[in-house]
Amino acid sequence: LRTYRGDFVNGKFHGFGRLTFNDEGEIYEGRFMNGKKHGRGTLWNEKGDVYMGNWRNDRRNGVGMQAFHVENYREGRFTENTLKNTTENYSGEFKNDVFYGEGTYRWEDGTLYVGKWAANKKHGRGYFDYGTGHKAWRTFEFDKRIYDERFQF
Repeated sequence: LRTYRGDFVNGKFHGFGRLTFNDEGEIYEGRFMNGKKHGRGTLWNEKGDVYMGNWRNDRRNGVGMQAFHVENYREGRFTENTLKNTTENYSGEFKNDVFYGEGTYRWEDGTLYVGKWAANKKHGRGYFDYGTGHKAWRTFEFDKRIYDERFQF
């Protein structure tokens, strides 16, 4: 069961609205075009997974931030910047619902991986930042490490 509140054009969701997927425990609030999520919007679910960013044709496309397992998430409680700095998350470019292009993954302990992504996997050159001032540069092919560089300060 779905519930929609918002703008319509020619019988389709179009403009700003809120779509609740009652059976799946998800809520989307943001822009629609011709019945699909399109433009800036936020999607969250009862597991605490939150996406804030751009959409095209019902898929995450463009720049956004996907946070995982956010405790006690409520609409308007956290800003995108707060989630980027306090939760496990990916922030950067998306293409057709996957991490793709330049992006940063942050783990709960604050470790960062900054670099290239494809198909939700590290792909290309990037570095790990462990919060010590050192950067460990790596090159990956779909999450498989193929080259290490020396630590840089």
